[in-house]
Amino acid sequence: MRCITVSAAHGLFLAGRSMIPTHNSDGLLGVAHRQVGHPNYACLILRRTLKELSQPNGLIDRALKLTQGIAHYNAQDYLLTYPTGAKIQFGYCESNQDMYRYQGSGYAVICFDELTRFHEHQYTTICGFQRSIYPGLKKWIRAATNPGNVGHA
Repeated sequence: MRCITVSAAHGLFLAGRSMIPTHNSDGLLGVAHRQVGHPNYACLILRRTLKELSQPNGLIDRALKLTQGIAHYNAQDYLLTYPTGAKIQFGYCESNQDMYRYQGSGYAVICFDELTRFHEHQYTTICGFQRSIYPGLKKWIRAATNPGNVGHA
């Protein structure tokens, strides 16, 4: 793992030889989309609150721009569905009760955006929901974050 700290308030940095402007959250969207060709793929992308997910230029907004014309978005369920059947679920965990809404779902990939905003118990519990019985699916847990907040230590 390599930690990149950006002193600018917007958190934007340049990545790769082409110096592509990006945020660490965009890296999570890339990880989330790596296996959408598999019909049984399920991914969960989490932020601490629903408001953080759905803000202008937030994760959902950026994912919709990325997948325009490719995937169908169900705004009621915060769910992207691909023609292959693959699914990317956007979720939140504002309270400890919220983490159990993902129990039993079996996500191959779980991504935490701004991990230090989560309590350790929330993180370890939700990580337990990562599993897949389907051959060919790789299982990952990935996180992006900035320093500070309740989960910093």
